[in-house]
Amino acid sequence: MYNKDDAACKVQDIIPLLPLQRTILFWGLAHPSSFQYYEQWRYTVTGEIHTELMRTAWEKTIEHFSILRGIFVWDKVRDPVFVVLKKQNAIFRVYDLQVNINNSRALSEDIARKEWQDRVKLNINPIRLSVTLLSPNKCEWIISTNHILFDGWSNGLIMSYLVNCYNSLCKKQIVIIENDLLLYKKHLKQTLDEYNKQEHKQFWMEYLSDYIEYETNDLKYENSIRNCICSFPFPDYLLNMIDEFCVANNCSLSTYLYAAWAIKVSLHSNQRDIIIGATVSGRNNLLPYEMNNLTGLWIQTVPIRVNCENDTFIGDIISNIQNDLLLAEKHMYIHNHDWFGIFPNINTVYSQMLTIQNYPIDKSINKYTSIKIEFLSSNYQIISAFNVSIKAFDFMKCMEISYNAKMYNINQINKFATHFFNLLKYMSVMKSNQKLKNVFEEFYGCFDEIK
Repeated sequence: MYNKDDAACKVQDIIPLLPLQRTILFWGLAHPSSFQYYEQWRYTVTGEIHTELMRTAWEKTIEHFSILRGIFVWDKVRDPVFVVLKKQNAIFRVYDLQVNINNSRALSEDIARKEWQDRVKLNINPIRLSVTLLSPNKCEWIISTNHILFDGWSNGLIMSYLVNCYNSLCKKQIVIIENDLLLYKKHLKQTLDEYNKQEHKQFWMEYLSDYIEYETNDLKYENSIRNCICSFPFPDYLLNMIDEFCVANNCSLSTYLYAAWAIKVSLHSNQRDIIIGATVSGRNNLLPYEMNNLTGLWIQTVPIRVNCENDTFIGDIISNIQNDLLLAEKHMYIHNHDWFGIFPNINTVYSQMLTIQNYPIDKSINKYTSIKIEFLSSNYQIISAFNVSIKAFDFMKCMEISYNAKMYNINQINKFATHFFNLLKYMSVMKSNQKLKNVFEEFYGCFDEIK
């Protein structure tokens, strides 16, 4: 437990929490046995494997990013705070499986499961790196943390710095460590100031004013360890077809995916005025340097309203979603208690949410380096019984489905993935003036198994 008197000389700064951080913290305190919001990422690393240099690179990464030196304090204080330490002990573990080469795959899976069960402690050290040695030139990195610390964009920045730092150490080059705390505090102040502006609440009240809610049973929280994750890579031909559509319609990949998801929700619910959940970055008006160096939990999930009437043109859905995402980014600053006043069934947003991960970790991370790093898998527990995320990196694009195995089986998940890929393919050859009626006729009943 953090002791304020003993640690006073170690404290660099004390910072208020963001609204989303408060929500996650209070959730964890109310559900102490829950794994919700805890996260694990696994990477395969090949090349020059030096565990002590990896340890040093991890220590320097923690020294570089202020949020990685922080702990959360809620006991004996009026409001929970984030305490940034001058120096944080880097938790670094090594597992050596090199003498068990024939059984290394199974053993590495066992290690990952044990690492997952050993949750990081938010009030002591909320992040950990473990290295599983598989051979002289191959290992796995397992990063364990909690979503309260940082978002996906920050994860990309942290991983890029860690790899570059290790590469510099291997080449005996100087490692640059900067103080990003001033940048963090500047953006934090601007963000908290925005939360106090009435205009954002007014925007959402008008945006959702005449929306008629419908019941959904998708959000069923259950603290079950039977959370499964399946990954489905995008076929190259499909990526090429989607890219051609996006170029022709002047839209982003994210907008295209949200449009497909809205159509899926409409088919699933048999509703035509629907709400989907979308994630906005919370990085408004940043300079390029700030965008590439700011880490933390800045994102927010917001409702996007989509008109899916039969006579709606696909081009109109694309342009409307793209415009609404820009407005949502501008007006994302709503406290949770205000959401319930504006939109009582706000949980619908989370049950109908598509997560798109497109943060800045791409092929360049493996250029001119001593190692090659590849994403292996992720682990997290979801609140809803079914959740879809799209990993949209330059080096990899796949659909990841998390589901409660007590409610769904693998055959249902495979069918859903097949139907959703078919929907993406069908949309990619549509003209902007084609109506949704054709899509509904083609895919009627396809998504009924996921209730």
